[in-house]
This record gives sequence, C-alpha cells and structure tokens, in this order.
Amino acid sequence: MPGTGKTYVIVLLLRILIERGERILLSAYTHSAIDGILKRFVERFPTYKEKIVRIASNSNYVDESVRDLVYQKKNFKGLNEMDSFFNSKQIYAVTCLACTNIVLSKNN
Repeated sequence: MPGTGKTYVIVLLLRILIERGERILLSAYTHSAIDGILKRFVERFPTYKEKIVRIASNSNYVDESVRDLVYQKKNFKGLNEMDSFFNSKQIYAVTCLACTNIVLSKNN
C-alpha cells in the first residue's frame, strides 16, 4: 500500500544495521523497488554510499540515479582486488532473480 512508510522504515533499518557492522542482503522482486530504496538511502545518508554495491546482470535495468553502484562498471585488476572491493561493502542490493550471482555465493 503506497504511503505507509515501508521505504522509510527500510532505510532507517539499513542505517542501524550498517552502524552495527552487519552485512545486509537487500533483495526485492523488481529493480525499481531496490533502486527506490537505494536512492532514498543515499539521499538521506550520503556518507554510507561507499558501503553499497548494486548487483545486476545488466546495468541498463538499474535506475540512473544509482547506476554508479553497480559492480560491473568497476575495472578489477584481479581476483584479490575484486575480493577486497566486495569485502568493503555492507549492503548487497540485488533482485530476487539475481540472488544466484556467483559473487553472492562467495561473500556469504
């Protein structure tokens, strides 16, 4: 139901979990749902932007406002650099379909 505060609550919970040092799998059925939450989160807490990685098989499906968070745009020189990048993140944002991504299985 629109306007009930779902996104607001999720954004606040994400901040609390980050401050506790937790790693979070943020997942929803649609790209727009994930991107809407990320957009609001970054607007409200811009200092936590570097803690987020958006995982998508095709970045064209991701909202332009959060497309810079998609990991495919990163150029890694090797597996160690990629591993270090993902270990520095706390929010892994992905659609339900992309939850099978190999990156997520490595970084449980």
